[in-house]
This record gives sequence, C-alpha cells and structure tokens, in this order.
Amino acid sequence: MTNGAMLGRPRWGVERDERVSVQIPIRYRLPLSPEWLTASTENVSCSGILFRSDSDVNPGTPIDVILELPWTSNKVRIGAEVVCKGEVARVEKTSKSICPAIAFAIHRVVGWHFPIPDESAQGIEESCPLEKAA
Repeated sequence: MTNGAMLGRPRWGVERDERVSVQIPIRYRLPLSPEWLTASTENVSCSGILFRSDSDVNPGTPIDVILELPWTSNKVRIGAEVVCKGEVARVEKTSKSICPAIAFAIHRVVGWHFPIPDESAQGIEESCPLEKAA
C-alpha cells in the first residue's frame, strides 16, 4: 500500500503531493534508539518530509519523526508538535560537503502535542494521541 492510500487517497504513481519549501525543526529517531536526533526540513508534503542529516540510514529504515510547528499569533507562541511514523523512502547524496537529503515517507500520524507556553502553567500540556503507543 502506498502512502497516499494509507492517508485515504488513491495513488496511481502519476501524481505527487504538492511540496512546500519550508524549514521546520524536526526530531527523529532510528529503530530501537532512545536518542532523538535533530534536523531541519527542506520541504514538506502531505505524504512526506525531506530533510538533511549525516545519519547513516538506508531506504526502508523505519523512523519516528516529530515536526515542531512554530505558530505565532499576536506575539504569543502557539506551538504544536506532530508525531509521525514512517520510513526512509530514499537518500540523496549530492556532494561530500553537504549532508545527504533524507526523504521520509509518512505512513501515519500517531498524535500531536500542544505545549502551553504560559510560564505559570509549567508542566501542564495538552496532547491528543491518535493511537495507543505500541
């Protein structure tokens, strides 16, 4: 099953989801690793994320990704974190001086998290898991 089909859209191999060039901080981890690595996106679409990393990963490697969405409104930070599961679709090595681009195929969004920015509410957070953690 392709990513689009998993998201409820038929995929016939002809159309690609529209990509938006945007630099968003992400955290990601490799299978069985407790360590979260950081990177920044180059572009994002409904079905995937392109980011650069010096991690040694191969296509097909499952990874977890947290997108850190920094929204602002009237000088108040209203951030959100979106948690996705998927796999490395491809690795693009362009030159030795630039980290490879990793194309992450989103298989499912497993939840989102809205930290409350008010310092008086330390430790209070709102979350909405979409599925129970395995």
